[in-house]
Amino acid sequence: MLLYHSLSFCFVHAYPKAVIFANAGGRFQFTNEECQEVAEGCRRPLGRFDPILPAPSGGMKVDRVPEMRKSFGDDTLFLIGGDLFKQGPDLEEDARLFLNSAGRNSVNNVSDDEKDMSSLEIITTQDMASSSIEEVERVANAVRRRVLEYTLMNNGGYLSQACSSAEILATLYLRSLRLGPSVAASIPSPFRGSPGPGVDTITGEGHNGDPTDPKLDRLIFSPVHYALPLYSLLVEIGRLDIKAFESYNKDGSTVELIGAEHSPGRKSWHIMCFFF
Repeated sequence: MLLYHSLSFCFVHAYPKAVIFANAGGRFQFTNEECQEVAEGCRRPLGRFDPILPAPSGGMKVDRVPEMRKSFGDDTLFLIGGDLFKQGPDLEEDARLFLNSAGRNSVNNVSDDEKDMSSLEIITTQDMASSSIEEVERVANAVRRRVLEYTLMNNGGYLSQACSSAEILATLYLRSLRLGPSVAASIPSPFRGSPGPGVDTITGEGHNGDPTDPKLDRLIFSPVHYALPLYSLLVEIGRLDIKAFESYNKDGSTVELIGAEHSPGRKSWHIMCFFF
């Protein structure tokens, strides 16, 4: 289930896994028939590409999730953005409301196959980190200060993204996500080149813990212009060395101005997800 907003496609291993389209009844004038046609097209193989998930979007509201689930089926990414934040100031409670609206308020509502996947388990308050609200605020403010510093030093750095995302990132990392100790280098290695023969695909997800551990949550963070706030957060919570910023926005560095899947803390492109 998708808890945040996104821009375009979800690319994993160089081909799309989902397509986001404007749904009927939102901000755009598309009919239900047109949207169903898009969803059906997503589920059909296309040449060498496997079927992908439809993700109806465009002004969707939490109270429409049951309707969309009935219309599009369970193999759908439910994309809810601004309306989720309108529900209240507590992001954890907003996330639970979203889960409840999709009928995922307990593991008894999922299939046997899904019960075997820890990424789909419902997280209780006891499972989450217990950082205080004051600590979240401290980290969020520190993220803004660091982003401001590097924006001024480098004559660019997408400052407004830090202003809008600092609390979200701090809350996710300090109070919501189930993470493990970082298994990534505190100072990232240089860019190895585009994946291909002799060049393995690398990601920055190891900063969130062992990516092979099924007990950990997966944060797929891909709004590419939010890279600097994420780097700054990783520094503040001890998952990235401040020296990593010495290569920030320089040729050959993975600590990029506009992040990619190999940048610290990142997994993939163009979509920000919080999977349960």
